[in-house]
Amino acid sequence: MSVLDAILQKYMIEGPETIGDGDVSQVIGIDNREAEFGIQLNYINGASPSLTVYLQTSVDGVTFVDVADSDQLIEDVSGTLLYDIAGMGPNYIRLRFEGTGTFEVTNALYSARRRH
Repeated sequence: MSVLDAILQKYMIEGPETIGDGDVSQVIGIDNREAEFGIQLNYINGASPSLTVYLQTSVDGVTFVDVADSDQLIEDVSGTLLYDIAGMGPNYIRLRFEGTGTFEVTNALYSARRRH
């Protein structure tokens, strides 16, 4: 019997890294997971942030589109943002940032489950 564990973990951003308008995270392949996955973004030292974070997906790893209703506005100077995603079929994901101000990402971690 195979056990389903959260054994797939990859950094999309390994900080500290200052993030602002137009920045994107590293692209992560998600075709080796089973079902749901999560992304946790931890940030500090915001400088007047009014940045919207979008989860983007792609089938080919080149052309990315925003996931509907994935936009989350960050206006706090520090905090954590969490995406809990189910039923996504594309092969690649990344985060996109749009707005004004900056913050420092300590990390953005992708975590998914797979049987082993």
